Amino acid sequence: MKIILAEEPFLSIQWEGPSVWTPSIFIRFFGCNLNCKWCDSKYAVNNAESICQYTPKQLINKILTFNCKNIVFTGWEPTLFLSAIEEIVNGLNNSFTFEIETNGSNDIPLYIDRINCSPKLKSSWNKPYELRVMPHLGVIYKFVAKTREDCYEIQEYIEKNHLQLWNNIYIMPEGVDADSQNNGDVLQFCINYWYRYCLRQHILLFWNKKWV
Repeated sequence: MKIILAEEPFLSIQWEGPSVWTPSIFIRFFGCNLNCKWCDSKYAVNNAESICQYTPKQLINKILTFNCKNIVFTGWEPTLFLSAIEEIVNGLNNSFTFEIETNGSNDIPLYIDRINCSPKLKSSWNKPYELRVMPHLGVIYKFVAKTREDCYEIQEYIEKNHLQLWNNIYIMPEGVDADSQNNGDVLQFCINYWYRYCLRQHILLFWNKKWV
């Protein structure tokens, strides 16, 4: 079985969420079931030279070349490749930890240690969809907000889906530069509802550079 990746697996830092600053191996899958207008992975379509193919066994061997034990399955939508992910997880020993970044539209097996779910709302220009990743230990929800209106929509979504549990909501200010990460409206929203204000650390350090 061949898996299409948007780019070669790479070693970097997890820049968002509860494991922020953790050295991590990123496996970025190619393909998604949504079409977000601001998708930060679409650059792969216009950079065909970065697209590559691996079998699960080859990916396991590649992972073992890195001096790192945290693996992040990401990309467009990695839940489209769950059979390959399961083979990779089963092929590695239990000293590794596994995270997955998802839009929440598909079920995720419990062998993943941390599920970073980013539901896509109106600003993504996608049709509303059923959230399949519901709260349990190991799941966090990340939302991007720029305006007060975004905050209102996020709160409505959280309440509708009963997501607030174990302090598992992370709100990230939208933006591609350091100044836009300092958003007073978003900060006050987090204070009012006891959510976590989550800076996009790679923006602070690298602006909007790819492959970090």
